[in-house]
Amino acid sequence: MTDKKKDQNPTIDELRKLSKLDHDDPRRKAFESKLRIERADNGNFLKNPFVVQAIREELQVLIDQYSSIKEHIKEREKIINSENPFKTLRAIGENKGEGYLEHLFNYYIAPTLKDPEEVTKEKERLQELEDELDTILFHRGSREIQLTDDGQYLYNRAIEILALVEKTENNIRKSDGIAGDIYIGAAESQSLDIVARAIKTLTEQYPDIRVHIRSGNADDILEHLNKGVYDLGITIGSYDIKKYNHLALDNRDRWGALVPKGHPLTLIEKPSLTDALAYPLITSAQTSTEPSALAGLGDYRIVATYNLLYNASLLVKAGVGIALCLGNIIDTSYPDSDLTFVPFAENNHDTLQILWKKQNTLSPSTKQFLKIMREEIEK
Repeated sequence: MTDKKKDQNPTIDELRKLSKLDHDDPRRKAFESKLRIERADNGNFLKNPFVVQAIREELQVLIDQYSSIKEHIKEREKIINSENPFKTLRAIGENKGEGYLEHLFNYYIAPTLKDPEEVTKEKERLQELEDELDTILFHRGSREIQLTDDGQYLYNRAIEILALVEKTENNIRKSDGIAGDIYIGAAESQSLDIVARAIKTLTEQYPDIRVHIRSGNADDILEHLNKGVYDLGITIGSYDIKKYNHLALDNRDRWGALVPKGHPLTLIEKPSLTDALAYPLITSAQTSTEPSALAGLGDYRIVATYNLLYNASLLVKAGVGIALCLGNIIDTSYPDSDLTFVPFAENNHDTLQILWKKQNTLSPSTKQFLKIMREEIEK
């Protein structure tokens, strides 16, 4: 009788062993079958004292684990937030034993802390860098350091240098064929549709070439072109012919003003730039815009500047002023548009060109792009 009862009710240790068996094991199947029968038998499954005890023990294990994790997190925060983390860590070890200290350090503390000698070496390297540059790169607090303006500038330049190195390495590694990345800074203009066609031809003929377009005004484009971040720059307006090679493009853009629908300028048959000066102006942040376009035309008031015209269009919608810009960049043709582009009677076109630095050696992919561009221009 006792043996039969023992067969029906395994011990806790036996339950654990059964739970570790494969699902296809006959012993596990037999026990699971018994449990299913008991579960269907008026809820007697949870009345089985062995099952209840097994569940109770497993829950206790989970509770102990949760409490341990909570304690570790609490201790970790205590250490991290202390002025001397290593001293605090040693104090905890003395209270709870070296075994606990080792576990706490390896699993919760070590990933967030550096060796004191390494920290000292890093501080010395940072100080040497500041001495060499004759500037302060970091604001040093009691617990953290923050970049100064010069430090942030150095960080930004370092990112650009690393990107340039990566781009150079990629182009060199792929020298067995025409491949790599081309970075182009481009002004906003509807006349760049020819550039888009050339890029389509290029990427179809050379699928391993990737073209990256970055929008901006001439100041931004030339800055990145000079630093080597861009391979090519597409600008509107004058440029230094001694510094850059160029490929001229046909400029079909019209200057005018982006205004709210129903603005007084829309009632003038042939409005001019002078007419627009009567209203608050939103102009391009490009340094050459104001002197070249507005000089000698009388009084005017600039209330805002923009880099990308979309942002300027939001200012126009808000009633800040009217935006002096090129046409057909912001779509005003749809019926519900709140804006209208008013072209000026003066039909002056600034030059539009692709630029690259004279002393630079172009990558094979960039050379191929310029070759296709020349073919598109000759069509």
